[in-house]
Amino acid sequence: MSRRFLKTCFFAVFAAVLLFTSVQAYADTPVAVLDLSAVMEKSAVGKDLIAKLKVKAEALQKESESIRKSIEGKQKTLLKERDEAVASKSDEKIKAFEAKRQAYEGELKKTDAAFGKKKVDLQRMEMGALREIQESIAKISADVADEKKIQMVIDRKSVVIAQQGLDITAEVLKRLDEKMKTVELKIPATK
Repeated sequence: MSRRFLKTCFFAVFAAVLLFTSVQAYADTPVAVLDLSAVMEKSAVGKDLIAKLKVKAEALQKESESIRKSIEGKQKTLLKERDEAVASKSDEKIKAFEAKRQAYEGELKKTDAAFGKKKVDLQRMEMGALREIQESIAKISADVADEKKIQMVIDRKSVVIAQQGLDITAEVLKRLDEKMKTVELKIPATK
């Protein structure tokens, strides 16, 4: 037999032993399943977060549209002034136009930076609120696990098939709704 064949057989046997002992080790471990996505989507606090983020995103979109229209207007005016300065062949008008163009570009950079900061702030608010909700879900899940003597809680996304009795989603959802109805959108402090 070839050395390669022996290596392959060795690794196959090793993998089978490892798999069997892993399954055997967890066979007696109380396990529960939690659908985190469902908890986030169906909970009062999850719905509150989605609604607040939608309002903030719509306001940001309106502001973006307003800024875009303002920029377009300023661009048209600037192009017209450029054409007039070039047509006049006057050094003073060309210099005046150049000064206006530089001021416009500076204003554009400031506006872009300010709007970018608002987008980042909204993302940070979302992440902070999600973290707060997830911490509550983790605490509630731990409490349910302690009460039911569960040693491991697995996210539903990682499970193909499970008995309905293993699912603690409804209990976690109920307790989360009792504990948190809303979440505040605030920029988290940086560490």
